[in-house]
Amino acid sequence: MIEGAVIMFRELLEAALVLGVLAAATRECPPARRGLRWGALAGALAAMALGIGMDRLEASFSGEGEFLLHAVLLLSASVLLSWTVLWMRRYAAAFAAEMRARAERAVRADAPGWAVGIVAFAAVAREGSEAAFFLLATASTGEDRLVLAGAALGAAAALMVSVLLHKGLVRLPVRTMLHAVGWILLLMAAGMAGRGVWNLVVIGWLPPLIDEVWDLSAWLPNDSVLGTMLGVLIGYDAAPSAMQLAVMAVVFALLAWRFTAASDTTPSAR
Repeated sequence: MIEGAVIMFRELLEAALVLGVLAAATRECPPARRGLRWGALAGALAAMALGIGMDRLEASFSGEGEFLLHAVLLLSASVLLSWTVLWMRRYAAAFAAEMRARAERAVRADAPGWAVGIVAFAAVAREGSEAAFFLLATASTGEDRLVLAGAALGAAAALMVSVLLHKGLVRLPVRTMLHAVGWILLLMAAGMAGRGVWNLVVIGWLPPLIDEVWDLSAWLPNDSVLGTMLGVLIGYDAAPSAMQLAVMAVVFALLAWRFTAASDTTPSAR
């Protein structure tokens, strides 16, 4: 639940912040505002369609193929999630400035509403597609209902924060908040990598090195409430193999190093 909530909160908040920039730049241009609304709606529908398609594809696999698919999903999601967090950490300011400049150019040039709509579509479709992919990878652990419930909570929280910021009712340190969320997502990325490796160990594609480094099943089993939450959040396994632990440790160490070294003061995202 927590992982789904954090993923949806960050992705939707990023999309909402971009839309807020576009809305501010097109305040005096009704055609552009209409294009903004329709573009955002089309982007959301495109992301939903992609999510449904990926879910149906996943349901068509079974046996060893299912383990392999889950490994591919989890490892791919780990890479994409890591790249997204590190990229936004480094280029967030430049990205927001570019969105604002595009909208202002469209308004100054008296461009039709669809010009702004395309920018809105790209922003929403990108964030929504990433969210759908991450949630599908997370749900591959078998806790579909918890992930969906968490996603709903995260979406509601992101929308509430976005509305409050847009209305000027609160002044939140968005940069600090996204920085904290970024650390949580990096933990999730390392956990996803560990769970992906677990699937490959199960089907014999990777050696376990040591089958069980420790066994905490008697104190914190995987199917307990806390064990389930930690499993979804950081890839907790009561009896992990040495390969799982090594991959998780290396991935998190590398990501933490890059995240700490990154800076969003770079003048250009290109």
